[in-house]
Amino acid sequence: MTPVRRHTAAPSSDEASGTSRWLRRLRRAASLIVTVVAFGALLLVGGLNIASHAGAVEVVVLHGGSMSPTWPLWSVLVATPEPASSAKPGDIVVIQRDGVRVTHRVVQTSTHGLITRGDANKANDPLPYTGATVGLVRAGVPYVGWLTSVLNPVARMLLTAAAAVLVVSTLIPRGQVTPATATAEEGAS
Repeated sequence: MTPVRRHTAAPSSDEASGTSRWLRRLRRAASLIVTVVAFGALLLVGGLNIASHAGAVEVVVLHGGSMSPTWPLWSVLVATPEPASSAKPGDIVVIQRDGVRVTHRVVQTSTHGLITRGDANKANDPLPYTGATVGLVRAGVPYVGWLTSVLNPVARMLLTAAAAVLVVSTLIPRGQVTPATATAEEGAS
C-alpha cells in the first residue's frame, strides 16, 4: 500500500501579508515602549540632576553595606533635606558624621538627638546625631551606583547627551521607500 501524501498549500498572499503586517505592528509597539521608557528615564535623570544642583534633593550612592538588605552596596538613593526634628523611627536618613556622609535608619529619637543604626549593624551608632538637618530618603534604585563610580562627571554628561540623541532620533519619523517612490525619485534626477 502506498502512503497517501497530503500537500499543504503555501500560505496565500493575504495570509502572508497579514502576518507581516502583524509583525510590523509588533515592532512599532516594541519601539514605542522602548522609546517611552528611555525618554522617561532620561527625564528622570535630567530632573534629578537639576534638582540636585538646586539643592532640592540629594542623590547618594551607597559605598558600604551597612544598609543591606534594604539598600545593598551601590544603591542610588534620593533624599530631600528636612529638619532633623521631622525624622522619626523607621526613617532612613543621610547625615554628616565627622565630615563623612552616612546613610542609616533612625531607631529612636531622644532629647540628645537621633539614634541611628545601619540595617546590617547589630549596634546603634556610638553618638546621637545632633545636626539641624537630615536628608530624608524618599526613593532609590539598587545596584546601579557603580556606574557613577566608574564614570567621571564629564563621561556621565557625555553618556546622558548620547542617550538624549538616541531617544530624539527614535522620535523622528523615517520615510519608507517603496519601489514606486524609488523609481519616481530616480526619474526626477
